Amino acid sequence: MAAEAPFFEAEVTDPDLKSVRELRHGLRAALASTEIPNRLVQDLLLSLQEHATNLVRHGSPKPTRIGVKMRAEGGAWSVSIEDDGGVFRNFDSFMALATLADRRTDPRTHGMGMKFIGTRFADHIYQPGLGKTQPNSLTLHFPPRAEQITRPLIVLIEDDNTVRYLIKEYLKQQFRVVDFSLPSRALRVIRSHQPDLILCDIGLPEMDGIALRRELAKDIDTDIVPFVFLSARDDEETLDVANELGIDDFVRKPPKPAHLLGVARRLITRSRRVREALIAKSAQNLSAGLKAELPAKFGPFELGMATESASLGGGDLVQAGKVGKRLVILLADVMGHGLAARFYAHGVAAYFRAIISASAADQTVDEMMTQLSNAVLSDPGYERTILSAQIFDLSPDGTVSICSAGHPFPVMITEGQPRWLEISGPLLALAPDLPFPMQSIVLEPGTRLALYTDGLSEVAEMRRDPVAAGHRLFRLLTDQIETPTGKMPDAVLQAHKAETGPLMDDTSLLVVQRKL
Repeated sequence: MAAEAPFFEAEVTDPDLKSVRELRHGLRAALASTEIPNRLVQDLLLSLQEHATNLVRHGSPKPTRIGVKMRAEGGAWSVSIEDDGGVFRNFDSFMALATLADRRTDPRTHGMGMKFIGTRFADHIYQPGLGKTQPNSLTLHFPPRAEQITRPLIVLIEDDNTVRYLIKEYLKQQFRVVDFSLPSRALRVIRSHQPDLILCDIGLPEMDGIALRRELAKDIDTDIVPFVFLSARDDEETLDVANELGIDDFVRKPPKPAHLLGVARRLITRSRRVREALIAKSAQNLSAGLKAELPAKFGPFELGMATESASLGGGDLVQAGKVGKRLVILLADVMGHGLAARFYAHGVAAYFRAIISASAADQTVDEMMTQLSNAVLSDPGYERTILSAQIFDLSPDGTVSICSAGHPFPVMITEGQPRWLEISGPLLALAPDLPFPMQSIVLEPGTRLALYTDGLSEVAEMRRDPVAAGHRLFRLLTDQIETPTGKMPDAVLQAHKAETGPLMDDTSLLVVQRKL
């Protein structure tokens, strides 16, 4: 059966930066005819520009053709960027290292383009080509496919290219695998991404596998990651050293696929059970300081808030404070799960409180957002953290000013009819002194404004259908439109959980209404 024709397709030959712009313009025109949100449109266009520019400037050999194909897949989409140039070898490991690029230095020289793609499109796949018969392709899937982004992450360290390739082929159907030949590069990724399993050869350049395991044992976060040695050596001395280091298993090379898969599944399942139990025990105390007490009424407004933590934890936070005669509220989401996300959220809350206390009476919320972005950017502890946020204020005259940094669109409900308030902006801390968009609106009496984190809007079974997910959110909100403002958020969250079961991410909802 022939494959369905792409929704959009374009190609340029002898590509240069001018023709890259032509591809971008063509894709922009195609995206304009869809219901894809503007924020996602801008992310796609920038990703195309970054990857195609890298191909033109750094391809070896340089491609003679670059093409773009956009496909509709049920309720979801994919964009593929194809080229006939040199293969981007070790793409996954380069992408993982690019996410550690220092945002405080020149983004053009530190992999920030790849970092942007990796952080905005979690479901991306690079497929090396086969010469003239099949091009190289980078495919971005949106919304991300749940089966891809929830797969466990394995870091593989092996200096024999053939063995490394075979092991990755064995594992990649069930796991995400990032492979390295050099332990120093793998160490950076292990420390930042906390994989589910490490597979490591013993005889390696720079430092051997035993030295790497000893280095990981110095930090509790890396010491607890399941660790398996790969080696052709199984002499008694080697086994004794491995056991002294507390490794979880020893697999002889070349490994048998069924045995290797069985070891990986067993260790990852056991580790996740232990980790979930520890997080559930510790998360409750850490969550307490992340929820502000909002007044039920402020000037002409009525307010309601509900926030609930997932069993695995997360990083939602709500903070509030007065600046002059206004009430200023921060709703933020530190992306990730567990205790680490909560620790980072506490730091963001502290930065926000400091900004509020030092703000002049006329300081705008977009200026506050830039200050918060700079504070996070200047803190080395947040170098590997992704943070979205909205700061909004309520004024006595009924005006609401909203500033957004990579956060979901708010929803306005007027006379029972919901609509998006399309305000977006970059994620926090991508560069110094970032400007962020701000909108000021006067809420009409009876109009409600809903602001939320993505735990409410990104439902697993609808990740492939963003339009259906939006309709579902509208329905959840309008079903409770007769509920008093102060009780509406909790009613919506209860209805959400009744449909989805246990929460997989922190979920927060704030509702503001201009009193009748």
